[in-house]
Amino acid sequence: MSGKDKNRRNIDSRIIRLLFLVYIAVNINLGIAYETAGQVQYASPSSILIQAQKMLAANETQQAMPLIAKYISLNPKDPEGYYWQGIAFDILDLPENACLAYNKSIEQAGLRGLDSAELRVDIANVLLKLHRTNDAITHYERAIEINPQLTYAYINLARALIEKGDYERCLDNLDKAISLNPNFTAKQLFYYRIKALVKLARKHEAEQELQILLSKISNEKTKNEIQHEFAELN
Repeated sequence: MSGKDKNRRNIDSRIIRLLFLVYIAVNINLGIAYETAGQVQYASPSSILIQAQKMLAANETQQAMPLIAKYISLNPKDPEGYYWQGIAFDILDLPENACLAYNKSIEQAGLRGLDSAELRVDIANVLLKLHRTNDAITHYERAIEINPQLTYAYINLARALIEKGDYERCLDNLDKAISLNPNFTAKQLFYYRIKALVKLARKHEAEQELQILLSKISNEKTKNEIQHEFAELN
């Protein structure tokens, strides 16, 4: 072999190795999975969580659970893994498990000096399902402390306050939600206002709110159900 051929072969070998390293780096960054001996392997821990998130979005919650557990085992101090585990448990209608996972996420976030309004709302929603109304209210209020612009935190807090029987505070929080977003037209906002107004014996205002709510609903069956419930409240 001539010296020129040998040099060319060495250059070609270096190019191949370089291309292989670039390929691996790109796969890691894109979170690409590959298969080895019949088992799916993931290029990085983050790619495991990305795949789990895709499965959750595709309503493949059961399939996502092992991937989330795997991510947590690799990153036990990352609050994000527990957060997505909480979401998965919530989808599966396992509120107690969801509550534990969300609490673990808050705990790990706290160790990093972090907190999340969205996470607080999520755990509060689960606590409300468990009829732990006071605990839910605490988390909704904390969410609002973290992010006072989070409109739906006020609405969900209002829902919890209705369950507690604190109707004046319910209306106060709904008014805050409206003041933050005057164009906000979520049906549940009007629904909660109606319930609170009826309980406060402000029936004329409740009737006006009811007409606004019904004007936003096209489904006749839903309209009839709301009117029936309103009649029972009276």
